[in-house]
Amino acid sequence: MALLDTYYAPRIRVPQMIQRAKTQIVELIVYRNGAEVTPTSATYQLLNEDGTEIISTTTANIVGNKIQYSIASSLVPETMSLTDGLFELWEVEIAGLDYTFQRPAYLCRRPLYPCISDIDLESSYSDLANLLPASYTDGWQRYIDEAWVRIIERLRQLGNLPYLITEPQALRSSHLELSLALIWRNMHSSLGQSNGRYLDLYRESIKSYEYAFKQISFRYDMDEDGMADDVDKRKAGFPMISTTNPPSRYNRIRYRRY
Repeated sequence: MALLDTYYAPRIRVPQMIQRAKTQIVELIVYRNGAEVTPTSATYQLLNEDGTEIISTTTANIVGNKIQYSIASSLVPETMSLTDGLFELWEVEIAGLDYTFQRPAYLCRRPLYPCISDIDLESSYSDLANLLPASYTDGWQRYIDEAWVRIIERLRQLGNLPYLITEPQALRSSHLELSLALIWRNMHSSLGQSNGRYLDLYRESIKSYEYAFKQISFRYDMDEDGMADDVDKRKAGFPMISTTNPPSRYNRIRYRRY
């Protein structure tokens, strides 16, 4: 039984990418009142889009405030079809009550990873190394991660499956500029000014990000065989808009390999 007016928030930013035929750990962290919640116990279940079980309900591990489950490679074998239609069910006990959290998941050949770090940001703005707050023990990683999540979600909304992109470096410029924009916006906000240097830098970076995103093109593995479909043909991340035949408001493209 769950207390329905207590809204716990599992941190779900993008669908979970589960790599086929590989042992891996999936993780969930739940928040309330700005802090991580300490669960008492939890179970994990992985379902196909038709509701059939891929992984039956199994006890998950509690590591500090993190809920973790180790997926054995034998549970997601090479013979399974790649799909973007899976979902995880996490049954979590918090303060004596049970809560069920659902997260979408992909079964993919290879996850897509970002390709920038602090050194790339500092190559664009050398002052960044001196501006890093002492409390940021992880460098600028929080902004790099947030920018990546936003780009992946934007690509998804435009009908792209991220794990089918075979060139992560194609997203580099967009990722770099959005990371910088988030940094400058935070620094401007922390100063409490109506304008100033950091606001100007934010406006410059967000404009550069929008331009870079609209220029994105990459090789795509539409038939899901692990290789780009045509080495001489690239897919635009941001589709052209027709003025004569406007597209539907939202068109979600799904691909399968059987």
